[in-house]
Amino acid sequence: MKLRLVSLLSVCGLMAFACTDYKAQINQLQEDISNLEVSIAELGSVADNLGVLRDVLTIGSYGDPVKSVTPAGDSFTFEFINNGTKKVHNNTAGISVGYADGGGYFWTLGGEPLKDASGRNASIKVSPKFRAKDGKREVSTDGGKTWAQLPSSPEGVISKVEDNATDITVTFLGGTVAVFDKEPVITVMISGDGSTISSQGRVILDYYISGGSGEYTVVTSQPGGWSPRIVEENSFKGQIDFVSSGNPDSNEVIVYVCDTDGHMTATRVDLAALTPYEQFPQMFPVYDAYNVGCNGGNVEVTVNTNLEYDIEMEASASSWLTMTGTKAVRQDKIAFSATVNESFSIRSAEITLTSGAYVKKVWICQDGQMPSIGQNLSEKGTANCYIVPSEGDYWFDATVIGNGQQGIIEDAGFHTESAASAPASVDILTEFNEGTELLENLRLEDGKICFHATGAKGNLTVITFDENGAIAWTWHLWFTDIPLDKTHTCGYEQFTLMDRNLGAISADPEDGEDTYGLYYQWGRKDPFAGEDILTGMTTNSAGTLAYAMTRPFRPLKTAQAYAFNWITELNDSLWGNPDTRGEYTMDQLVKTIYDPCPPGYMVPPVNTYLIFNDKTRLQFITNGIVLRGDYGQTSFYPYAGRVYQGDWEAFGHHPDEIYMTLWNSAPAIYNTSVFDGGATVTFRVSKIQMSVNIGDFRSRGIPVRCLKQR
Repeated sequence: MKLRLVSLLSVCGLMAFACTDYKAQINQLQEDISNLEVSIAELGSVADNLGVLRDVLTIGSYGDPVKSVTPAGDSFTFEFINNGTKKVHNNTAGISVGYADGGGYFWTLGGEPLKDASGRNASIKVSPKFRAKDGKREVSTDGGKTWAQLPSSPEGVISKVEDNATDITVTFLGGTVAVFDKEPVITVMISGDGSTISSQGRVILDYYISGGSGEYTVVTSQPGGWSPRIVEENSFKGQIDFVSSGNPDSNEVIVYVCDTDGHMTATRVDLAALTPYEQFPQMFPVYDAYNVGCNGGNVEVTVNTNLEYDIEMEASASSWLTMTGTKAVRQDKIAFSATVNESFSIRSAEITLTSGAYVKKVWICQDGQMPSIGQNLSEKGTANCYIVPSEGDYWFDATVIGNGQQGIIEDAGFHTESAASAPASVDILTEFNEGTELLENLRLEDGKICFHATGAKGNLTVITFDENGAIAWTWHLWFTDIPLDKTHTCGYEQFTLMDRNLGAISADPEDGEDTYGLYYQWGRKDPFAGEDILTGMTTNSAGTLAYAMTRPFRPLKTAQAYAFNWITELNDSLWGNPDTRGEYTMDQLVKTIYDPCPPGYMVPPVNTYLIFNDKTRLQFITNGIVLRGDYGQTSFYPYAGRVYQGDWEAFGHHPDEIYMTLWNSAPAIYNTSVFDGGATVTFRVSKIQMSVNIGDFRSRGIPVRCLKQR
């Protein structure tokens, strides 16, 4: 740097007119160095704060209850019962935490998991490293092997704190929620007689443990002058025998109890203050909640206590739950009897135990009726979409992805060898009809996804996770009438398509947007609402199919200057039948595991829509196009348009540019180096122009009309 500066000054002596520019560059360089020093200092602070955040989550996961979470300026102070206070500053450079369904926290950046060197989610047990390089701030979670850029304007890591009756809920950047109990997971009742200290130099404590895993280890502190010995009667009950060796330094002792799940609680006891069989007020049920089957029956609530107390059951539960039984100091058995629950819904009752100002609550829950496993939606083959036509019980095989082994594409980059899946849990991923309850009692049974359909119309996607909490696969459930088949002939081949777009809940032109269906990015199996593609598109930073498949809830685009695609590792066969000029016959067609259509249907090949070139078969009406096919059949094709980030060319959304557009399975047939697109049939209303098999952006959201297979 010094040599270069001397050279610059020499040049300035010969060419004075250029010195001003060089000085400006030197000043800018000095400013950059100053900014870099600030960035390094800021990143040091961020590292410290993430260390405190890691401690907070670790303490909470081990069961130490929190007394309070207090906001103060840009920080939050957590006060735990046994671990004191931890202050988390709200400046973490956009880094936050996620929580895997299988358990355990991991670091996230901008809501996405940060990865370690092996490609797994980076556990919060490992602290991230930071650096400032080339004017940018970066983070690494694999010891500096790979680095990710930090956002320039990060949000605070904690977005919301809610103080509830029994817990404190903390919502972090990215949506992760952590719940900190206000009371110990493990509860210990202790009694003894402190009067024996002076007469015998000895105190015997009785202890009784409940909650947690049921297997405990009891340890005590050893205040000077006391020798403790633990005598277990059984796994949850025993005595601690304290013998004095003279004049004790202190009479305060801490009793620690740990279970096999890593939970711990600590109880402070003043040996001298104990009176016979009394301690601080103690009353707790063995369990916080009890369950009774849907057919009714009895449930017995066990309460360990050294208090007399009253029992109150919420009035709304009196219609199905009655209470009997007796109480006795130390351990009570309170019996409740429940009637038959005729509904599918779980019902619950809150029981309040009160002794003066001391209050405990118990909940009794009753299962709803378990529906029969019902109709097998995958009976005629597996797929990524299933039609649910009416109210009733349904299930499908969740151990096979897509249309199974026959749909595997060897070089696609995701599930290239096996179509097998091992789901461990199931949940709803996306509900496209907000406020409409489409199903009840969603569950996973022996690899089958089971549910009860309410009879309402709409769409949702369900997601499964494996035993490690990673996404296993997703499915689209389409709640609609069984679509009719409509046939037309192109050349020498007959094609039979559904009477509606994939995801549409009506084929009647009068039903407007109910005929549009859902929107797909070319080659992807997961549907999106038009609004999601319009406003929620994010970058596929890896550019791979695997990245997209593990983010089924996000429309994607590439990081290239013209984001016409959602993937950089192109594969033209994702929907099968990639020949852009192919005259496919029905016997030649191939369906893949990425195809979004139901069993027995597939994305149509490139020559399906050549019939649209025959204008004599088309009738243009207000809401779309009516196609006259074979046997006097007609099909309605709505102006559902196409959607791209910042642009929605659909009837009622973009009145100057109204489109009827549908995907084919082939990639674009021209300008592929520019568009990298998929082929469509497109009618542009504003120019009364029909284009068959024109190229379109693969990242654009366009409807699909499914073709019936033979």
